[in-house]
This record gives sequence, structure tokens and C-alpha cells, in this order.
Amino acid sequence: MVFLVQYSQKKHMAFLKSWEALAPQVEFQFEMRNQNPCLVGKIKQYNCRIYLNFISSGEHSTAVINFEVDLPESLQLGLSIGPQGKHIPFMKFLSREELELDDEIFDQHFFVQGRDPVAVNQFLTLERKLAIYQAKHYIAPTNLYISDTLIQGRAVQSIAGAHQIILVMKQLVAIANTFYDNEPEETVWESVDNA
Repeated sequence: MVFLVQYSQKKHMAFLKSWEALAPQVEFQFEMRNQNPCLVGKIKQYNCRIYLNFISSGEHSTAVINFEVDLPESLQLGLSIGPQGKHIPFMKFLSREELELDDEIFDQHFFVQGRDPVAVNQFLTLERKLAIYQAKHYIAPTNLYISDTLIQGRAVQSIAGAHQIILVMKQLVAIANTFYDNEPEETVWESVDNA
């Protein structure tokens, strides 16, 4: 039994060291939050996080990697965009209704909610919907979620390395960039455009 505990502790330490080693590769800082690894940094003007949390169901728990880009200011639309088909049918009755957009293909891929259907349709311009749709495909199997204050990817998989982090985060930032008129200042992340 002691051997198993020591093996488990060594495995956990190796896992934490792998996350810590990723931090300088993506120019983020390594932190521990709620006893889980977290990478924190900035891409352009956006505060970003990549962290691990565990979702328990019965005796098992699943590791979920969260990739997050904070929006500098709220969109104030009551916006919620997530993958189509991820909502449990009876849960739809407990939440606001899905908005029908003026885009059949987008509606097939995304479950969209908001306070005002007209305002959400006006906000989701062709450029924004294209960025969201492209990001969904580039980051698969990571799921994409968008709210008034956050763009998030969630993956139930391990991180393959800095290249995967860069790919996912750049797609999330590309969506955020379409939400604002002013082009943000350039940063070191511009140097990984070919990644």
C-alpha cells in the first residue's frame, strides 16, 4: 500500500512539473488554484487562463482542461453560446429558449441564448459567426462556449504540449478580436502565428 501511495505521489509531481514546464513555453505564469495547476497570462489585451479541474460522477472523476479568455468588458446581451446537442432536453425547459438566428448552418452547430433576439442577431455578424464556426473546427474535440464576459474551450483530454495550447488560445482570441472595433496592440503571441 505504501508503494502505491509513493507511486501516486511521484506521478502527481511529474504531472505538475509538466504543467509548470509549459508555462514559459507559452509565456504564462504557473500557479496552483484549488490544488490544481493553472497557467495565467495575457494575450493581446485579454487576461487568459488555462486550468485543470475535476468533475466527479459517482466513484469516478474526469479531468477537464479549461482554456479561458476574459473579455475586457461585458457584451451585456445575456449571451450564451455552446455546442448544439449538449443540452439535456428537459433542461431546456428550465433555461431560456434557444434563439433562432438568421443562419441555418450556425443554428445546427450552436445553441444560442440571449435576452433580446434582435440584439443577438445584430451582434452576431457574418464575421463573428465565421470566427466562432472556424474556431469550433480548429479546436475540436475541445468544446467552445461564449458568454457576455468569457470565451472558453473545455477539453476532456490531456494537453499534448505548447503547440496545442497555442492553437486553442489563438482561436479563442481570434473570436474576441471580432467583438471589438480597435485592433489590440501586438505582443509576443504574434511570433507564433505559424504555429
